[in-house]
Amino acid sequence: MVEAAKQYGLVLKSDPNKATLLVSRMSACGGSCESCGAACAESKPEYIEVLNTQDLKPGDRVELLMDAKTVLKFISLVYGMPLIFLITGVIISLSLGFSQMLSVGLGFVMMIISYLIIKKIDSKFKNMEKNLVVKKI
Repeated sequence: MVEAAKQYGLVLKSDPNKATLLVSRMSACGGSCESCGAACAESKPEYIEVLNTQDLKPGDRVELLMDAKTVLKFISLVYGMPLIFLITGVIISLSLGFSQMLSVGLGFVMMIISYLIIKKIDSKFKNMEKNLVVKKI
């Protein structure tokens, strides 16, 4: 793993096979949220279940690493796919002779369809343990 996206978490529960981690999302502004005003610091904590390969115990602090390529793939899926569906819907409907207003509406319908597809894809990737490397710190 050459480059990795890092995240930090806290072990809440553990058994010999699995551990439940509390992970807070990093803010986009790099931690100076008081000067930002974008309310990104109000993100909810996430609970992640991982394989307990390092004898993790409740209270342990861990570092989660994920390959940067994998992270970029998910980012492009979540942000790129809806944009592509929106633009494609507008272009196709304009080329079929629909009005601009109807074309924009159909573009948004296509974007909603892309979110439904993403939700279906996401449900298949709920078990992301194989992409995560957990290190005790």
